[in-house]
Amino acid sequence: MLEQEINNLDAIPFPLIEITTQGQIVATNAAFTSMFQFDVSTNVNINTLFQFTNEQLDFTELVRSGGEITCIALYQKSLVDKCDVQLSIRPQPQNNSLLTVLVEKSPYWYRQYNLKKQALHKIEHSIDRTSTGLWEYDLGSQQAEFSGRFKELVMVPRDHLLTWQEFRSLVFSEDKGVFDAFLNNHIQFNILLSFEFRIVKNGKVHWFQLKGEAIQDQNRARIIMGSLTDCTEIKKTIAKLNDTVESKDIAMKAGNIGTWRAECIDGKRWRWRWDELANQMFMLNKEDIGKINKLLSLLHPEDSPRIIAAIENSLKTGEFFNEHYRVILANGELKYILGKGKVSKNFNGNSYRIDGICIDQTLIYKVQHELELLNNQLEQRVLSRTRLLEKAKEQAEQASQTKTDFLSMMSHELRTPMNAVIGSLDLLSTTELSVESLDLLDTAKTSANNLVFILNDILDINKIEAGKLELEESAFSVSEVIDNIVKVFIPVLSKQNVQLVVIEDPQIPRFVKGDATRVRQILFNILGNAIKFTGGKSHDKGVIKLIARVEESNQLLSHISFVISDNGIGIAKDVQQKLFSPFTQAERSTTRKYGGTGLGLNICGKLTEMMGGEISLKSKLGEGTTFTINLPLWISQETTALEVETLTGTNVAILSMINDDLERVYNWTAYLAEEGASVKLVEFDHVVEHSDEFDVVIILANYQEAIRQQVASLYQQVKNSSNICCAIQRNEIALFREFLPGVKLLPVCPITRVQLIDTVKQIKLSNQTLTLDDLDLSELALSLEETSTESTHLKGGILVVEDNPLNQKLIKKQMKHIGYACDIANNGEEGITQWQNKRYKLILTDCHMPLVDGYDMTKSIRAQEKQKQLKPIPIIAITGAAMTGDEQHCFDSGMNDFVSKPMQMSDLKEVLKKWYKYEQ
Repeated sequence: MLEQEINNLDAIPFPLIEITTQGQIVATNAAFTSMFQFDVSTNVNINTLFQFTNEQLDFTELVRSGGEITCIALYQKSLVDKCDVQLSIRPQPQNNSLLTVLVEKSPYWYRQYNLKKQALHKIEHSIDRTSTGLWEYDLGSQQAEFSGRFKELVMVPRDHLLTWQEFRSLVFSEDKGVFDAFLNNHIQFNILLSFEFRIVKNGKVHWFQLKGEAIQDQNRARIIMGSLTDCTEIKKTIAKLNDTVESKDIAMKAGNIGTWRAECIDGKRWRWRWDELANQMFMLNKEDIGKINKLLSLLHPEDSPRIIAAIENSLKTGEFFNEHYRVILANGELKYILGKGKVSKNFNGNSYRIDGICIDQTLIYKVQHELELLNNQLEQRVLSRTRLLEKAKEQAEQASQTKTDFLSMMSHELRTPMNAVIGSLDLLSTTELSVESLDLLDTAKTSANNLVFILNDILDINKIEAGKLELEESAFSVSEVIDNIVKVFIPVLSKQNVQLVVIEDPQIPRFVKGDATRVRQILFNILGNAIKFTGGKSHDKGVIKLIARVEESNQLLSHISFVISDNGIGIAKDVQQKLFSPFTQAERSTTRKYGGTGLGLNICGKLTEMMGGEISLKSKLGEGTTFTINLPLWISQETTALEVETLTGTNVAILSMINDDLERVYNWTAYLAEEGASVKLVEFDHVVEHSDEFDVVIILANYQEAIRQQVASLYQQVKNSSNICCAIQRNEIALFREFLPGVKLLPVCPITRVQLIDTVKQIKLSNQTLTLDDLDLSELALSLEETSTESTHLKGGILVVEDNPLNQKLIKKQMKHIGYACDIANNGEEGITQWQNKRYKLILTDCHMPLVDGYDMTKSIRAQEKQKQLKPIPIIAITGAAMTGDEQHCFDSGMNDFVSKPMQMSDLKEVLKKWYKYEQ
């Protein structure tokens, strides 16, 4: 209707007004005059006639924009005659200076609704990001509107068309009754709408507070508008606060702690209060709470002045109140109380309040008194026991020192005759003897060396238990350690009918850092046990495997495991753990049958532990035993210069005629390649045609007829066989040499990495026939050149200081045998005299001698050299080095080196070669 041109206002049945752009009413129709009793001749402005809820309208802007607005206003002709109206205003199409206004009456509540709705619409944007959402519910149509934030709070999407029924369904089932009751009471009885309820979403409980107010019309609710606030965190905080308060109350009751407070009333007087717990603590009546004089009267007379002064000082200065005091209760009971209080000050800096606690410590004082009495009694007992313990400690230290002195003395006394025995046997082995005599000599040397091993084990156990065994830290080769051990056991293997298989991981670093002697000792003990308990089997041949491999490695550290397994007698489960205890063997019969002290494994276990490793065993009675030693060894960074590829430029061919030897071929190839050799796996025909292209040809063979004939055929076909070597089992050496004289043989089982590389080097350097099986692998015997006694010239200038006549005689013969002459002094005193009277090049001295021992003799010589500015003479100790500190003692005394007893000729030769300076 408003879009049509209006020519006759009275013809339109709806109330209409014409106004100017300034709001001046210029005309009304009959419907408006009738409905509102308005006389147009009054010449009023529309802003005077109606009270708009919005700000004053700008009609000029409305004409310019050509739009239409709808607004709510209040028409009030008198205090009684008033109503709400809705105005629709738009410009007239035919006259831009006039506007037409359509007026409709609306109920009063609707105006209130619109006013509130407009107000809510304004603030909705400002609170949209808070934890509050807005809602509106029309009771008539049961339609609801919810703000976007409201939907987010109840965890539904903003664009979701949420209904009131759906919202109610989200309410926790136990809270729906409360929800409905509060809503109905507000609608029917106008009771405040404000309550809390829960919504469970994704297994989590959320708390909300719902508030609202109904728009009333004739005492009837029409529309409810309100807010929803997420109060989950508040609930959690309140719950924690309640828990804290409850915990505090429980703790106060459990600890018998009362609270008290005082507040300043008028700047001078203080009002006191304390809780029921404090009241009970002082056995006061309920009506006595707050009567400070009643409480002060209970103070112990000796404590009362101090406590009153302390309280007054705290109230005056604000200092913390912290005092212990006593009270005497009405029944005469004495209590010990600890009082604490903190003063609060106002903005002027004046104390206006003090809060504190009082703790009943009577029980603590009683216990302390009893403890003092008990402590006095205990002190007397401890004093008495301490005297006994000190005496026992002195006796234990004396016993330990006696044990140490005894072992040191026993080491010297045992090693001295053993030195003569082994040295004599060593010299005797260089003479011409019958086969039977050589066998007896070998038995005697083995027995003597076993006695030395037993002595060393006993001394090692003592040093370990005393914590005096120190590990060395030097670079060494794991392969050389394995090679040294295997060489020692090669003569024993054939006698014991045992086959030893050695497998070394090619990835093992060339040089590592650690104590090579102790690593060798561990492997020597365990491998020796394996041979001892595997050899002599009546049916099957004993087989032992020594496998060294890298378990884990990086640039600094390599974990190397040594696995020694055998098919020997095995060990029962119930005695396996005992094996690492000293002086323990699996059975008593074992000692009788196989010998031994039972110290070896205990030493191995402790040494392994000292090196940061671990040792374990698996065994089954009658089926054999496997020992695994895992040692972490530092990779040596200082041996780069030693890692020379000794086979650089060497061409090696490997021909395997045994199908099951692939692992050995792989390992040998890796060993040789790491030394710089060029290794090629070849066939039989290739060797025949191109043998001269290789520096070394290794043939893996055995004594089977077909293989023997092939090897013989190969030797016949090649022009030069000096570079060919056959690798065969040791027990087939004699048969193979008889079948094919002059052939170079490389014994395997066992063979080590070092032996293989040395063999290849020797074959390359020499074309002479090399019978490897004839080598003395123990390296104990001396060469003919070294053992010759035909030498007519002996190197002199050596003084030997030794008190034992047998050792004097032995040393003279040993030195003569290796080309040296010596003078003898019977003790250190004679040694000093002879040194003063004759110019010597070197002194060999025993350490333990009567009158003046080797240590004091050395100190005296060094002092005289310094005083007379003489060139120091090399002094070498002949010592058992039995106890920790002996070696260092030698060096601290001024000695240059030492030779261990029993003294072998090879050791004596090495030390003389090192320190003897021969002058023509």
